[in-house]
Amino acid sequence: MRRDGIEVALAATVGAVIALVVWAFMQNPDSAARDDQRSSDSTTANSTTANSTTADSTTADSTTAEGPTANGEAASVATIQPPREQADLDDFLAAFRSSRTGTYKVAGRVQLAQAGTEDTNQIDVSIVRRGTDAIEVVGTTLLVSLDGREQSCERVFGDELICGEVLTPAEADDEVAGLEALFIGTDPDYLLYEDEPGCWQLVATSNPAPAQWGQSTTICFDESGAIARQTTSSMQGTRTFVAETITPAVTDRDLIPPS
Repeated sequence: MRRDGIEVALAATVGAVIALVVWAFMQNPDSAARDDQRSSDSTTANSTTANSTTADSTTADSTTAEGPTANGEAASVATIQPPREQADLDDFLAAFRSSRTGTYKVAGRVQLAQAGTEDTNQIDVSIVRRGTDAIEVVGTTLLVSLDGREQSCERVFGDELICGEVLTPAEADDEVAGLEALFIGTDPDYLLYEDEPGCWQLVATSNPAPAQWGQSTTICFDESGAIARQTTSSMQGTRTFVAETITPAVTDRDLIPPS
């Protein structure tokens, strides 16, 4: 059984497509003196350059050793920015685990933007989760995980649901372990940074990167465990999920699959 529906649902809510590369071209036009002036100015230019170089060297040494210049003006000093500190992986994994085991109802929307064009597409998303039981609807795709059984369905013709075989859903521990593997080792697939409290940024170390998380993903979690916002960028474009409402309560009625 294909897990296309499962992968679409997970990518829309926890996984992942923008990598926009901006190139700035700068040209410094050269100015040349007239040919009949070069010979007469050459000696003067060389003398001036030599004196200037000596003066600059003296000033640079003074600035380096003594700080500000003699006239009291602050010296221009290049500053090397320290490397960005990576976030605590355990905190991120705990938040991700809560998103797979928490209790919440979410209604939101995914917006897909194709790179290099102005084309966008919006898809409605609804998620109901109570522990390991969950119903996720992403556009025309339905994923039902109830009582230790999982099935993916698609509305291909109007309201008709075409469903695949019943499978055993992935364990949260296995999902967390798979995610953790992306950040460990001497050559990890991703680096992890804390974007703001409750939000993390995953940055790929290679190109192309794994499709689920793209070249970069920023993901934020609600206190209930639900994903409140996620943006995934890749060379193909950007996928942005925004939860419009989050309810930290689920009833038995909420977990009745759509017919």
